Amino acid sequence: MALSADTPRDYELGTINELPVKAATKIYEGAAVGDDASGYMRGLVAGDPFRGFAQRQADNSSGAAAAINVKVITYGLIKVTITGIAITDVGSPVYASADGTFTLTATSNSKIGYVHRYVAANTCIVAFSDKGEDVAADSKADSASTRASVADSKALSVSTIASTNLSVGDSKATSLSTVASANLSTGDSKAASLSTGLSTANSKITSAHP
Repeated sequence: MALSADTPRDYELGTINELPVKAATKIYEGAAVGDDASGYMRGLVAGDPFRGFAQRQADNSSGAAAAINVKVITYGLIKVTITGIAITDVGSPVYASADGTFTLTATSNSKIGYVHRYVAANTCIVAFSDKGEDVAADSKADSASTRASVADSKALSVSTIASTNLSVGDSKATSLSTVASANLSTGDSKAASLSTGLSTANSKITSAHP
């Protein structure tokens, strides 16, 4: 319903989330946080859905599942170490194989984002996100695929139209050729008749003047 008075609300920064921690689990500050597939957070294990980076330590070593929450930064830019990173790797997908190990190798690792900027040997800035990176990429790929499909369809239509026009043109050319041939044939026939008429006339003139 419409408000009729001031309504103070609790606000949170859009890049922060609080998620329940798995039982008997300790998540260190700065760790990549993964979902254990049951909805509980742990230091990321290769293949876990990535949920962000732990803003501070969350120690649930002696607690039950969801006894505490971990505060995570869900998206942004972060400096990490990636062995062998090169300046030409900017834009490449980045994966986590553990809560503190990052790589450009996909295999069974967890995608966390893309190389945003090269800093120095083995060091780069990664643009990370707990959601949307793959979705955005897939969406762009789908759009590109759709545009390619539309282009192919238009090309096919143009090809069909061109083929049809050529066919019609050939047909008209054939008709024109047929008409021309018929006219020439008729002309030849009339010329032949005229030649016969002249020959007959000459014959009559010769008979009249022996």
